[in-house]
Amino acid sequence: MRHTALWLAAVAVAATGSLSVTAAQAAAPPATTVAAGIVVPGYSPTAPYTPRTGVIINDPQIRDRQRVIMNHIVNLYDSAPPNSRIRMSDWNIAYSPFVSTAIAAHRRGVSVQIMMSAGVAARQDPRTGDYATLKRGLEQDGRNASRPAALRSFIRTCVDACRGAGGINHAKFLTVSQTGGTVASPTPAPPVPAPTGTPTPAPAPTPVPTSPTARNIVMISSANVTKVAMFNQWNDAFTLVGDAKVYGFYERTFGEMVAGTRGNYSTSTSANFPWLLAAWFNPFRDRPDPIMVMLNKVRCTGAVGAGSRGRTVVRLAHTVLTGDRGMTVAKKVKSLNRAGCITKVVFTLMDRKIRNMLYSTTGTRVPIRQLVRDRDRDGFYDLYLHTKTLTISGNWGGDRGAHVVRTGSENISAKSAVSDETGFDVKHVGYETLYSRWIDSVFAKGTTSYTPRAPSDARVGADPWRDVQLD
Repeated sequence: MRHTALWLAAVAVAATGSLSVTAAQAAAPPATTVAAGIVVPGYSPTAPYTPRTGVIINDPQIRDRQRVIMNHIVNLYDSAPPNSRIRMSDWNIAYSPFVSTAIAAHRRGVSVQIMMSAGVAARQDPRTGDYATLKRGLEQDGRNASRPAALRSFIRTCVDACRGAGGINHAKFLTVSQTGGTVASPTPAPPVPAPTGTPTPAPAPTPVPTSPTARNIVMISSANVTKVAMFNQWNDAFTLVGDAKVYGFYERTFGEMVAGTRGNYSTSTSANFPWLLAAWFNPFRDRPDPIMVMLNKVRCTGAVGAGSRGRTVVRLAHTVLTGDRGMTVAKKVKSLNRAGCITKVVFTLMDRKIRNMLYSTTGTRVPIRQLVRDRDRDGFYDLYLHTKTLTISGNWGGDRGAHVVRTGSENISAKSAVSDETGFDVKHVGYETLYSRWIDSVFAKGTTSYTPRAPSDARVGADPWRDVQLD
């Protein structure tokens, strides 16, 4: 039995107020989709999951919202028909129900290909870890033998960034060619002649084609495929459905990752969604920081139909701001605050000198909150922010009423600049309103008190950051 999906309006994750939209805005894609319940493994072409374009945000503090991103991923795998294609990249995979789902998709004829970080895979048990189990299940059961090489299932790793030297594979995305319906076999078996003098067997009945519920699905996320991502972190996922151009961009880039082809910052626009400014991939080398490019387009006054009372509002909800890159972005936020923008920053980890600069009363103090908690009071943090989101509402890029979002897998650190990362830049009132209201809600959960990386905790004589997974 497949549980009914629950689709919530944009205001469902908002902490305050209601969302007012024009008729044109109301006709836009739904601003958020939240899939409730856990699907029972097993593919049914007549009752598949129907993904929608939109945003999913989990909440580790609310039981019904913890698994929403993982459910979405599992539902997409379970709804992929035989001969369809799934491509996935993630820093960490450590969730056995997902492993079973991926292997089940492969066994029913789906081409399942996954890239993961070598460092993480090496830390798992070489026999019983999820990477090893996927390796056996996708590559060693004999089913690949009859498939073209390009469609053989596998899981592989990259020691550094797949598309560059240094860094890590930190890109978190999933592509699915189709959900529901049927797909013609890419390699139809040739007829086998009957022995001389024997009756010719009757041909097998031709399956009745059924239509897919969706094609060309791309999901980007801040979440890894882990229990931690569900129960200990706030994460988001953004899904596009039905855009062949963006889908092709992700499949080509996945191919570069598999081949180890060196790449630089690359982007794609959308064929179907004009509000998608860019789907993008790091690493970026010898190029301006894309976050700085976005922030440099901000003008703090003159906002009309966006922002607050003529002022532009800039919000960041980022796991990490560290090193020279973190300081550069933070100084820009500080300068925007000084120029009259309304700014707000919520984070998990920030260098002390960055925190002190932002919080200093020199110029104007930037409102900042750290969101990291020891929920069970055992001396180790177990609840923290893991999103990587920037929103701008106001005067941006010559548009005095702009609503902009940048979200994906990228921390604001030097390592992210040379790592495999991906995300979407979006200009859409519904999505910006959704994300901004959500940032306001997690900002309110944070604290002005500050804990830097790896202090000693006298209660347990250990590092309270021990269990925090910043990547």
